Amino acid sequence: MRWLAVTIALLLVTAAPDAHPEMWWRNAHVQRTLHLTSQQVARLEQIFNRNVDSRIARRRMLNQLKTQFAESLETGDLNTIDESHLIDRIEELRTRINIRRARMLFAMYRTLSADQRKVLSALH
Repeated sequence: MRWLAVTIALLLVTAAPDAHPEMWWRNAHVQRTLHLTSQQVARLEQIFNRNVDSRIARRRMLNQLKTQFAESLETGDLNTIDESHLIDRIEELRTRINIRRARMLFAMYRTLSADQRKVLSALH
């Protein structure tokens, strides 16, 4: 799928030094190269900021679970049932994070014109 290539390109575009790497639309060079309108930049910002608190919370929870799992492996505190439950929680959360991120990137993709998507793909 072409959108997958664009999604990957979205992730790899270099951001401004003061911007979060995923906030590629804030990069002045990218804005000029893609001829982004102010409305598109605002829409991309809105898409990114939608549910940002819950995205951060899920990422923190994932890190906590991974730390808990690593510590339990070191100390040998897990039994088979606990280990299985913890692994399931980690992987379910990782899946939810990835699905929501893909949906966010797809919404961003739809914000761009066909020509902008081509240019963005070429940037990588």
